[in-house]
Amino acid sequence: MLYLWPQASSMRGMHRRFGVITTAAHRTVPVGIKEGRLWAFDNECFGRPFDYDRWLAHWHRLFPYSKRCLFVVVPDRPFDARTTLALWHHWHHKLRRQLDRFDNLAGVRKPWLGLAFAAQDGQESLPLPPGADWLFLAGSTEWKLSDAAAEVMRRAWAAKMHIHVGRVNSQRRYRHFWQLAQQLGIDIVSCDGTAARYHPRQALRRLTDVLYESGPSGG
Repeated sequence: MLYLWPQASSMRGMHRRFGVITTAAHRTVPVGIKEGRLWAFDNECFGRPFDYDRWLAHWHRLFPYSKRCLFVVVPDRPFDARTTLALWHHWHHKLRRQLDRFDNLAGVRKPWLGLAFAAQDGQESLPLPPGADWLFLAGSTEWKLSDAAAEVMRRAWAAKMHIHVGRVNSQRRYRHFWQLAQQLGIDIVSCDGTAARYHPRQALRRLTDVLYESGPSGG
């Protein structure tokens, strides 16, 4: 699995399977993106209501680097699958239009510049939106680690969606999802966590160790 790093500083010398996850809070293009790392654009909904103008201003900063963008997360409501599905239907066309303005393969399904649907608690009882390119496994810790969440990932994989897991802050959590992917016969492309925002040196050491442990082709 790739690990998407939430810091905006240089990533020179870091393991090749570190990418970048950015939000409008960065207010600038993270240096790692400029250095050529793969990246994703989150929506800040875990900490604040979605602000489209703020989102759009950051997207305009990012679009020159869009060929290495994996996904953009559509607005969601943490821990609430039904409201998140309604938010998807409200927002995904508007965000897709912005992405397609700078994409010469607009309308072609591909493993970059995709829209990610955030799966929240209760998603196992609801349909996955057919227009989603990625599943972003969000939700509470209890739900994320449950059989219900694993079933949602299986359904997403069967629908040919790429899979990302949020809030992976420890070696234990990384190993859990790496091993789960092998058991389910799916590919989890990437994960991220916020620990690096507060304790970057410790997080980098822990995560680098587990990236090497999982091997050059370890997910």
